[in-house]
Amino acid sequence: MKTIIETAMEFFQTQLKQSDSSKQYLINRGFTEDDFDDIGVGHNPGYEVTVNHLQRNEFTQTEIDAVFPNLKALDSYQIVIPYYDPEGILKSIWGRLSIPGNPYKDQSTYLPFTDPAPKDTLFNLHKVKGKESIVLVEGFFDALLAYQRGVAAVAAADSYLRKEQIETAIGINHMTLVFDNDEAGEAGMEKAILDLANADIASDVFNYPAEFQSSGTSIKDPADFINHKGVESFKKSLDFGTEDSWFWYAFSFIDNHQDLDLFDETIVTEIAKSVVVLPEVIRNILEPDLREQLPTVALKVETLKRKKAL
Repeated sequence: MKTIIETAMEFFQTQLKQSDSSKQYLINRGFTEDDFDDIGVGHNPGYEVTVNHLQRNEFTQTEIDAVFPNLKALDSYQIVIPYYDPEGILKSIWGRLSIPGNPYKDQSTYLPFTDPAPKDTLFNLHKVKGKESIVLVEGFFDALLAYQRGVAAVAAADSYLRKEQIETAIGINHMTLVFDNDEAGEAGMEKAILDLANADIASDVFNYPAEFQSSGTSIKDPADFINHKGVESFKKSLDFGTEDSWFWYAFSFIDNHQDLDLFDETIVTEIAKSVVVLPEVIRNILEPDLREQLPTVALKVETLKRKKAL
């Protein structure tokens, strides 16, 4: 017998075939109608219609309210996304706000229909089971589109990677980080590099081609890249346009701290403390640049290391 969450997701998937607006949304995101069954997303026809369907399948209102406490308020979240655990068992259902023009400025773009809905495993991880090297992106649709086009992609489902997600990525020993092309994406990659290094998972960082900046082409995420330049160009950039994450981190660290008041003892001490706790392999790469470009920080790092050794 199917669970209530499985019954609801199957219903949403059948509803997609009847929704021109949701199908058009997915087409605009780069999918074809041939992709719809494979990616497994659906359409939310609204609270009342969904509840009626579940009740016809002998689920009570109490059961519905317990599993879907958020559903009644989310009729405008018409794109439905299933979130599976590493073994392929459906664990939660998410909705994507799809009203044209996005009039709900204070609302999150994605919200869960189900409760609980922890992001404690990587999205799409069940599809790449057995892979030792994968591509890590931020968004649901970045992962779905890349995977459909032949890239072993999973998503953090956020701008940062959770430690619980790393713990469930069993058997994976390398990740290529392709976060969004913005400040939040850069900050998320910095954190991910450290967390992956502490978990003995190697990583490298995807660099969006400089031509996008000079040409004015707006490429904000992997799905944009694939839709603008094609998946073969994306795969080529994965092969030849990545940078060792430790060197990328060192450059980013220097760049992010150059404009601070490096004669303020408190600021210098805080920066130095953040360097001392870095994994040794990253610190060894970073420290020569510190001595050259942030000498006050480098001196403080040496002081802290000597104190730690005592």
